[in-house]
Amino acid sequence: MRDFTARNPRTGVHDWRGKALDPPEVGDVAARLRDGQATWEARGAISRLEVLRAFGQALRRHAEPIGAALETDTGRRRIARLEIDSVVGSIEGWARVIAADAPPAWVQGRGLPSVRHITAWKAYPLVGVISPWNFPLLLGMIDAVPALLAGCAVLMKPSEVTPRFVAPVIAALAEVPDLAAVFAVVTGDGITGQAVVDAADCVCFTGSVATGRKVAVQAAGRLIPAFLELGGKDPLIVLQGADLEAATDAALRGSVLSTGQACQSIERIYVARSIHDAFLARLVQKAE
Repeated sequence: MRDFTARNPRTGVHDWRGKALDPPEVGDVAARLRDGQATWEARGAISRLEVLRAFGQALRRHAEPIGAALETDTGRRRIARLEIDSVVGSIEGWARVIAADAPPAWVQGRGLPSVRHITAWKAYPLVGVISPWNFPLLLGMIDAVPALLAGCAVLMKPSEVTPRFVAPVIAALAEVPDLAAVFAVVTGDGITGQAVVDAADCVCFTGSVATGRKVAVQAAGRLIPAFLELGGKDPLIVLQGADLEAATDAALRGSVLSTGQACQSIERIYVARSIHDAFLARLVQKAE
């Protein structure tokens, strides 16, 4: 393990110190998770859902320390506190998908009528999740929850910029031992993240384009799937018939909510020439 520090965004002081896992330590965690994965997959989706629901309730029981840590990590209060409810809500959202999923049926082959085939879903044994700093809990769990429900084990490494929330989340996870056997959250830096990619059978990364390129190359070298959500240049298009009040509200809110630190934040605005000046004047008034 190596020491690393995190900066408090409100004070500018590096007031948190923790441990970054080295590759051999990441490998040990990955091996433990793999040991439990087959049993986890064999439980079936409904049983796995109940375990995830129990974890959601554990997160709510630990909401105060998790929320306080997220607040210190990000400098935000209200939005940070909403991340826990968003995770619990995502579990229930996936519950509806599971309920609506019809079992696969045998299909007659068209090219070879004597051959029948059926879809067989098989979980990746270990999914690596590397999440960003802007929504530290939510954007890690947005990948971890469906992977766990699918029967995968999950190894999650949040950003080294926002590591404080990990300890209280691990405390909540300890209350659901069936899930702790196949889900781990580790702290660390880029070296730790590279080790997660090396240990996984599939990787989900949310973050910058520059780091996403590195993850893509590393995953390609191992011939494993990589799901990358990277920074964008999201446009808003305002047409001639738009309601200026609604359009300027949407433009301002979509640009500055959470100080613009969200992947869907508006970064370019295209406005029809005929309403451009009026739109700009009203937007500036609201911004001021």
